[in-house]
Amino acid sequence: KYYQIPSAIIESFRSFIFHEFTTVLFLVIIFDFFFRGFTMFFLEKEMKYGAIIFQTIVFLILIIVIGENIWTLVPYAVFAPFAGIVAYKSRSIIYSSMMQFLILIILNASAVRLMQ
Repeated sequence: KYYQIPSAIIESFRSFIFHEFTTVLFLVIIFDFFFRGFTMFFLEKEMKYGAIIFQTIVFLILIIVIGENIWTLVPYAVFAPFAGIVAYKSRSIIYSSMMQFLILIILNASAVRLMQ
């Protein structure tokens, strides 16, 4: 009910794949680049694991400030600390981005399936 998915991706698998590889992947890369790549890695020398918590809190504040249609961003918020841990341990945002993207494809495919 609250998690909005474009109607075109419900009707067409090609549209679903296009949406995932354009919109979702774009958001994952932007969020990872800023919150993990910039914010967390910049602060990790002083804060250690606290940088993971800090980037998660900053991300959650951003979602609250946006306010409109926050349900669409809930999966990103849930995975923010996990993505932070993966990026922190691997020293790369590539693995956290891939993890989030795969999980979001599965969640979106499940949501589409439920809406059919």
